[in-house]
Amino acid sequence: MPPRAWRYRNFGVLVGLALLPYFWWVTSFVLLTSWYEQVYGWSVISTAVHFLPMGIAAWLISIFTGRFPKYLPHKYILLIGLLLSVIATILLPFADAPNTYWRFGFTAFLIGSLGMMVVYANSSIAIFHYTPPSVAGTVGAVFNCALQLGSAVGLAAVSSITTSVDEKSHLEIPITEFPSRLHEISKGLWKQAYKGRAASYWFLLAILGVEALCVLVFFKVDLPNQSHHDSEEKTNDTKLDIENVGGTPKEKQT
Repeated sequence: MPPRAWRYRNFGVLVGLALLPYFWWVTSFVLLTSWYEQVYGWSVISTAVHFLPMGIAAWLISIFTGRFPKYLPHKYILLIGLLLSVIATILLPFADAPNTYWRFGFTAFLIGSLGMMVVYANSSIAIFHYTPPSVAGTVGAVFNCALQLGSAVGLAAVSSITTSVDEKSHLEIPITEFPSRLHEISKGLWKQAYKGRAASYWFLLAILGVEALCVLVFFKVDLPNQSHHDSEEKTNDTKLDIENVGGTPKEKQT
């Protein structure tokens, strides 16, 4: 990847944003799938149904999200998406018991998936708005690499946090017995058992906050002049065609 690509307007911020979408979705899938099945005792089908709000919300908003740049600058669209994701992530540390699903889990899945889809779709649109067509292939490759990197590194981080916190918890009832003794588990015990996953969600919230701050401070609203990009490309191409002859720069004659 040419180093000059990082000088394109908003390129670095948008690549940073690309780390988030898969990270946010994968965190919930990994942390909560095992929680629902092994702790709540839900079946695989029941668990899948409870995750449906994520997919439905993302699909519905994807129909309209491509039209948003006609009415709002990319910066404000991305901030709205991040705000929705922040609200959802604040709710998830409290979705610790089966009776909290509709109040916290369902609401968070719906709002968070809407917000993350807005970020995902509009960051991919914006990154091509702020870079010249001549580097579209490279830009697309970098964007997709960032998506996968965020998922891989983020999953490793939240798994490590969850495991390290859970290892320090001493439960009155072993967590393997939760499905058969749900009526005996108090609110405090649910919170204690869920502490590792809650810590991972607070970590995810901190990452979202940093990204939102970066967009707020560093993202430039105005669209770049395409002629500026074309001029920059020509200048760089001209530099490549210059050679030193007798210590004096001289352009090749074609």
